Amino acid sequence: MSNVDAVEKLVQEPKEELNMNSAIRRVLKTTAASRSVSRGLREVLRTLAKDKAQMCFLADDCENDKLKKLVQTFCAYKKVDLLQVPTRKQLGEWVGLARYDKNMRIKKVQKCSVVAITDLSGFSEEDDEALNFILKTIGKSQE
Repeated sequence: MSNVDAVEKLVQEPKEELNMNSAIRRVLKTTAASRSVSRGLREVLRTLAKDKAQMCFLADDCENDKLKKLVQTFCAYKKVDLLQVPTRKQLGEWVGLARYDKNMRIKKVQKCSVVAITDLSGFSEEDDEALNFILKTIGKSQE
């Protein structure tokens, strides 16, 4: 096995059954890599106010109920889709707020309560499949 084959094997993620959480993870990782994601309440509210948000994600285990109501109300007012994610820790990991050790194991994850995506274009074929799965689940089609 050459070095190129070994690197390709490490880079390729194993194929997994597509469900809502795996689709959200794929879409968030792709958008975080292309810097088209707003993380945290302040950034998300600013993005929503400027009408740049195309989709928002809110953690179910968010401790502040006022924050939840604010984001839900603002998303409804701006007609932006709001999806629920199980934990703040998962949401933080998916948008790139995690530190890894040498063996690519997670050392520390910064929790994140709310995330907004500003650009839904430029996806690879696999990531586009995940985005289409999410849009189909919430009852929309990709524009």
